[in-house]
Amino acid sequence: MTLQLTSERKKSLIEQCKLLLYQKKVTIRDLARVIGKMVASEPGVKYAPLYFKDLEHFKDKSLKGNQGNFDAIIELDIRSKELLHWWIDNIMFSYKSMSISQPSVIFYSDASKTGWGGFNKTYQLTDNGFWTHDEILEHINFLELKAALLTLQSLGHMLHDTHIQLSQKLAMLFMLLSGQRCQTVYKLELDNVQIEGNTMVAYVSELLKQTKPGVHMKPLVFDRYIINEKLCILRTYEEYVRKTETLRNKEQKVFISTVKPYKPVTKSTIARWVKTVMESSGINIEYFGPHSCRSASTSAALGQGLKLDTIMKSAGWKSAKTFQKFYNKTIITDNESNLAQKILPSSS
Repeated sequence: MTLQLTSERKKSLIEQCKLLLYQKKVTIRDLARVIGKMVASEPGVKYAPLYFKDLEHFKDKSLKGNQGNFDAIIELDIRSKELLHWWIDNIMFSYKSMSISQPSVIFYSDASKTGWGGFNKTYQLTDNGFWTHDEILEHINFLELKAALLTLQSLGHMLHDTHIQLSQKLAMLFMLLSGQRCQTVYKLELDNVQIEGNTMVAYVSELLKQTKPGVHMKPLVFDRYIINEKLCILRTYEEYVRKTETLRNKEQKVFISTVKPYKPVTKSTIARWVKTVMESSGINIEYFGPHSCRSASTSAALGQGLKLDTIMKSAGWKSAKTFQKFYNKTIITDNESNLAQKILPSSS
């Protein structure tokens, strides 16, 4: 669930920012009034302080230079103008999640005037060091921040491809490259996924929403994506299976939970993982959900010239009308490629 400002408040803030940018005379009071509106918008704007703190610093500096006179006329600096433009361009699409998922790795760091220390609680790792002569002269607030940075650099190497990250990434790749529902992805089993050379074939033996008497979903076929390994579903699947091997206890479902006792996840969990990836990618989850992957991937494949018959077979549709009416969306010509090949960019 997310929070966002009302349309009226969004439009009002945009107008106030435009006035500051384009009116000939700007007073410190004018700036302070707009900053106040930005501060008040924080519950509905993710990371709002990042986009008004520098404005506050500029306001304080201007006040100091004008002996505290709020009616003094000022000229906005480049950074202030950039921030005002950010609010104008982004406030209409901004929101803030009401709940935040639990962290997969926890770090602690601390600093003194002599050195720093870091602790990775999740993996029980520690590191520390002393400041240089120049660093000792810095303010303690600066040293605290540097201690956090050094802790992440020293003890955060295991953050790449953690269990939760791999789970979310693999689920998203399956959704995008197959055009299937969350239901299909969560029913995948290890014994029904076969990799031979540079091709992976995945079968779903259980009944699905689109299953009819004598008609079942065709196997999902994926090719190894050598152009960018980070987007390769085969490599991601192999890495995921390897990292979860010791946690499975003979569990056959591909996707297992990221916490003990590591049981198979539900389709709701798959949907939540996909939604997390979408939000991290800057997609407004207030308007788009996990099922949007189905229309986005199939529409993109059609736009890249993939035959409609191939798309329908991949996604499990019997009627072209279903795709055209509910799923074919404008995203931005004829061969026998599969859907995954058309979604990922080619080397050309």
